Amino acid sequence: MAPSWVEHIAALDLGTNTFNLTISRVDKPFPPVYSVEKGVFLGKGGLKNKTILPDALIRAKNVLKEYSDILKKYSVIQISAVATEAIRNAKNASEILEKLDSEVPSLIQKISGTREAELIWKGVASAGLLTGKTAMIIDIGGASTEVIIANNDQIKWLKSYKVGVSRALELFPINDLPSEEDLNNLSDYFKSNMIDLNNILVKHQPELLIGTAGSFDSWRKNMEIKNNDSIPHYKFDRDKIIELIRNINKRNLQDRVAIKGIPEMRKETIVPAGVLIQNLLDIYDFKNVYQCSYSLAEGLIREMTK
Repeated sequence: MAPSWVEHIAALDLGTNTFNLTISRVDKPFPPVYSVEKGVFLGKGGLKNKTILPDALIRAKNVLKEYSDILKKYSVIQISAVATEAIRNAKNASEILEKLDSEVPSLIQKISGTREAELIWKGVASAGLLTGKTAMIIDIGGASTEVIIANNDQIKWLKSYKVGVSRALELFPINDLPSEEDLNNLSDYFKSNMIDLNNILVKHQPELLIGTAGSFDSWRKNMEIKNNDSIPHYKFDRDKIIELIRNINKRNLQDRVAIKGIPEMRKETIVPAGVLIQNLLDIYDFKNVYQCSYSLAEGLIREMTK
């Protein structure tokens, strides 16, 4: 841990499936000094009815209590906390935010999908992965998926789609061992709800596909020979990631967790995430595919230090 005189800032991303805490030094924000991700599944069972359920609230409060203890160990002078699709779409959002605010020393802001996408771009830009080349950035969430067409200097197009891996599984539950029909249902779900994306790709001609956090982290941990978390991005072999996705989809839940890099909290959602990425790789020939460890939370850190 840094000396007590070093000032820190913190970013808290309250997602549909995970809560992410990132802490950085004020004088040297990147790389962050501390990052943690916990599975909360805030939207579990309530996405269809637009409600955060009581058991999800309990899980959320417990994780925020853990994070509050971590924050106390650092000289944090500023905290930025945001909530995304599960809360912005919930009918009981105000009630939930009021109860969660008591667990962290900062008011939690409910942000729009557009704002979320902008922060994701700022996070990816902070990883040193973007250049003058046009890239498609994708953040596959539990209830929404943000797509940004951009380079290091500007956003050319963005959209927050109301599709996500948990929402997909709530609408189209899959068998323990996914059947061909299960996978086709998921594929059709993503295609029908992201039907405009093909024309956007043709128009902007991105060379890179950059996936942030989530399932991309798991795929990286599986494929990287020696994990190097100090480098906030990883270049995939296109053929190998397709092979890995197909291999995962041939496994039941128990066998999926046995695969290197796949944590317990991602054993279900990694299937629809893989289907979505395979759809993208089928319709467009990206020159390179990357994982980026920086996303929304790092975008908040970047804003706080500008």
